[in-house]
Amino acid sequence: MKKIGREVLFLGISENNPRNGESTFARLGGGRILLAYTEYYSSCGEDHGMARIRGTFSSDEGETWSEPRILIEKDAAAQNIMSPALVTMKDGRVGIFYLRKEIMPDGGLTCMPCFRVSDDGGETWGEQCRCSIPDGYYCGINDGAVVTKSGRLLWPMSYHGERYDFDGKCTFRINHANEMIVLFSDDCGTTWGILPGRVKSPFASTAGNFAEPGVYEQEDGTLWMWMRTGMGHQYDTLSQGGGETW
Repeated sequence: MKKIGREVLFLGISENNPRNGESTFARLGGGRILLAYTEYYSSCGEDHGMARIRGTFSSDEGETWSEPRILIEKDAAAQNIMSPALVTMKDGRVGIFYLRKEIMPDGGLTCMPCFRVSDDGGETWGEQCRCSIPDGYYCGINDGAVVTKSGRLLWPMSYHGERYDFDGKCTFRINHANEMIVLFSDDCGTTWGILPGRVKSPFASTAGNFAEPGVYEQEDGTLWMWMRTGMGHQYDTLSQGGGETW
């Protein structure tokens, strides 16, 4: 079998670092590249395990990489932060999206989208901004955000409208579960809204629920959203109206 490419970076695991994953890249000023990823740093490598955002830099087009270091540590109340998505914004600064999980007093688990900005090429990060949407359980994919030609930030989410305990039992349920929504900001992440267009699963079974969407802007301005399902296929949808309809 023909071998294509070669390994230039390997992020190994250990007993107290059982999982690394959900990575994202950004090209920085001066030609540097930043790789950010989720580091699980307790003995639990499940999605609800303790985790933070770690990163490494390359100054030679990915040939060599710096020693990985913590980019963003979770706050004390959070169970973890995970699934980063890096973007370079219209003002030249770097933004990072990620999910923040927290165990609530009723035992349920919320998962909320958050955002931070770096003014120095990913070396340090500003205050955490939790996107202004109702509490619940949201799921976005790593590296699934985009900056459109107009400078608008877009990050699609699957909104499950529920809190879950660690065994998967729903502790409360909200209407409109299993919708794809798209968060947007026109001021580099200072304020946030939700685009009017929402995408609902056509499947009656919960096994068919859509989850972990990503979005991409095509050359003609059409937005392409893709998502995974439990039905053995990925699905996609297009918007030619900036996310107003899909």
